[in-house]
Order: sequence, then structure tokens, then C-alpha cells
Amino acid sequence: MVDINYYNFSSDVSGDVEKGDRASSVSNACPKSRCLGIIRCAMLIVYSFVGAGIFMAIEGGRHENKSKANMTEMRAELLLTISSNGTASNMSTVEAILQKYESTVIENYIAGNNNNGWDFWKSLFFATTVFTTIGYGNKVPVTKLGRGVTMLYAAFGIPLFLLVMGDVGGYLKRVLCQKLQKCWCCRIHGNKCMGDTKHKPNTVVMTLIAVLIMFVYLFIGTFIYTQWESWTFFDTFYFLFISFATIGFGDIVPAHPKFFLVSSPFYVLLGLAIMAMCIDLVKDSMNELSKPRKNPSDVSLTNEQSQMFEKSSTIQET
Repeated sequence: MVDINYYNFSSDVSGDVEKGDRASSVSNACPKSRCLGIIRCAMLIVYSFVGAGIFMAIEGGRHENKSKANMTEMRAELLLTISSNGTASNMSTVEAILQKYESTVIENYIAGNNNNGWDFWKSLFFATTVFTTIGYGNKVPVTKLGRGVTMLYAAFGIPLFLLVMGDVGGYLKRVLCQKLQKCWCCRIHGNKCMGDTKHKPNTVVMTLIAVLIMFVYLFIGTFIYTQWESWTFFDTFYFLFISFATIGFGDIVPAHPKFFLVSSPFYVLLGLAIMAMCIDLVKDSMNELSKPRKNPSDVSLTNEQSQMFEKSSTIQET
């Protein structure tokens, strides 16, 4: 599971909109950071396709060659047995060889459809589960070369994925903060709102809205994936939640990975970023609620002291 602390989010929501000079510098840096984020997303997509080709070449060829060799050997043995023992007294021996041949066919079919079916889309599905750290476990490399490449692929893919999630999640958090602050400002000042930075939305309110967005996003995906897979509504919702949380039990996996992967760059990766944003906002809310509240008398005393300081400085100037 991905550690949420690796995501490059700003933990201080109030710091998203500051004074004019800082805001201008941030706005000037936005095009550059946005371009860098797009480049990282493109690199991640290319990286996943390259990984799919590598894993398909390593694991897919091995299983296909092994299956063909087993089937050829069993077929030759079966034909030899029938030709040499084709009498009624030896039919039990022929029947035993035939049952063994049928079992081999069934085993190869099951293995090809479950774990070792390494076509392009299944290999791409495996590659995405590696660098997203979801790891459903329904498909694993069985060769030493494949396992070694998997470790190397994860070593470079996971940091790249964390950077992309940091870019997307940080952007979503900033947009959410700015939109809520604008609504909050318009609620206080009406149409006269001119970018007031003193009145900011509460972090807990932002967290509740982000969680609501997360559940709406999950329900939309649940409706879509129930049309592709033969799952119930609850099973689909459960699968998406487990995937977005990068838990990846593997008890439910898509039977049509091609449909799932077509939407992955858009729906799944965005869902991972939204989930990360929600977890980060929950952390901010817990930190805010754990802070000791200021005593009103202390605040008033501080105001009086500041007023006295201003009066004394005015007297000294005169």
C-alpha cells in the first residue's frame, strides 16, 4: 500500500492563498509545474506500455511453449497407446491415458486463463498493479527473470507513480480550496468579494466535501463497471474502494481487463488521487481538531497589548 506521506500535498490549507506577492509568484510558476505534471503523466503511460511488452515477452512465451510441449507429448503418448493396445482387453489402459490427456488440456486451459495468460492487456494490467502497489495477486511472474524484472520495474515505477499522484492530488486539493474559499467569500461579502483571504473555509468542512466527492465518484464508477463485469452493485463498489485504497486483496478481479485498462489512465488513476486527497484532508482535520483552542480572554489581551504598542509608537514618532 502506498504511504500517503509520500504524496506532495500541502498540509496547511490556509497557505494555499496568501498575500499578493506570493500569489503572483505561485501563478507564474503554475504553467511550468503544470507542464511538468503533464510530462510525468505521459512518462507513466509510456512506462506502463513498455512494462506490458516486457512482461508479455518474458512470461507469455514461456507458458505458451511449455503448454505446447506438454500437449504434444501427451498426444504422442495417447496415439502410441491406442495403436499398440487397440483391443477390447486393453481399453482400460487407453481410457486412463485419455483421461490423463483431458486433465492436461483442462489444466493448461485454466492456467492460461487465470495466472499465466500473458497477452498484452493482461500484461498491462499486471504492470499497472505493480507501480500502483495495488497488487491483486491473481497474476504473478513464475520465472526468475520475470521476478527480477518485476522488482526492477517497481523500483523505478513506484516513485514515478507517486510523483504523478502528488501532482494530480495537489492540484485537486488547491482547486477545491480555491473554489470553497470563493464560495465562502461570496457568502460573507456577496458580490463585493474581491479575494478576501481572512475568511477561509474550515478544514473539517473541506474534508467532508472531499469525502462526499469521493463517494459520488465511486458510485459513478460502480454504475459503469457493472455494465462490463458480471458483478453485483456491492461487489463492484467493494472492488473499486479496495483498488483506490491500494489494498488489492485479489478476491475480486475484472474478467475483462481490456475494458478496465482502457479507463485506468482516466478513472482509476484519478480515483487514486482523490482517495489520497481525502486521506490527506482527514489528516489535516485531525491535526486541526487536536490543536488547543485559544482562550477569548487571551485574544482580547493580545489585542489590547497591540493597541497600546501602536499608541506608544505613535507618541514616540510625535
